[in-house]
Amino acid sequence: MRRWRREEDRLGGLLWGFGLVVLGTIILLQYLGWMPFTWWHHWWPLVVVLVGFVQVVLARNARKVGSGVSLMLFGGWFFIATNHVWGLTWGNSWPLALVAAGMGMVTRSILSGIMRRDEEPGEVRHDL
Repeated sequence: MRRWRREEDRLGGLLWGFGLVVLGTIILLQYLGWMPFTWWHHWWPLVVVLVGFVQVVLARNARKVGSGVSLMLFGGWFFIATNHVWGLTWGNSWPLALVAAGMGMVTRSILSGIMRRDEEPGEVRHDL
């Protein structure tokens, strides 16, 4: 069962890495003026929010729920800073990154007592 989990983590890392490369390339091309989608400049952070939401919905443990919550909140920060909501920019909204990371940690801590950590179905707990 350990091997399966490592393979799942490797695949997840590969997909996330590839996704970040594609997302970064699209954003760079848009900023350079080579991407005709002007709407992308304002709405790209919602993709990050959506990925975080999917991660929360599909999560099997508290760690993944916490990561998904952080990702959704980081996407919200990206949206706020990109679109200058409430006059906030990248330079003056950076504390929202701390809030996003902290909320993910709080969510993970709260749910770790409720959800079983990293256990597979049928796995026996020896710490009882």
